[in-house]
Amino acid sequence: TKGNKGKGGGYRVHRVSYTPHSHVNVIFRMYGSAYPQVLPFVVANVLWTLLIYILKVRDVADLTFHSSTGHSFMGLLVSFLIVSRSQISYDRFMRYRRHLAECYLACRELSQHATVFSMTEQTEAAAWWRQEVCYR
Repeated sequence: TKGNKGKGGGYRVHRVSYTPHSHVNVIFRMYGSAYPQVLPFVVANVLWTLLIYILKVRDVADLTFHSSTGHSFMGLLVSFLIVSRSQISYDRFMRYRRHLAECYLACRELSQHATVFSMTEQTEAAAWWRQEVCYR
């Protein structure tokens, strides 16, 4: 964003400070928080709910739901979102696990190639070097 640009054109680095003794500061901190994006929707939802309540109390219109269909639908939606979020996290874990396995394979192949390419050298220093490459 434009507000985070520093003098040299790069982005400014903000230090995140956390004090375990003051949870209120962490909860209501604006930088790095979702509150600025969410707060307008919260205010709109409160105003909408207040309007529905006032219309019902004054017998103008009853816009409330009298069945549990909404709760059932929301329960289904929340469970779907939780399952999909868990699946995304699991897929990310497996991807990084696969990358780590590939790194181990590359290191193993590198040590094998180093050993094969230096096997004609049978000095004490070459044996020590192979030991260092393979077991470090």
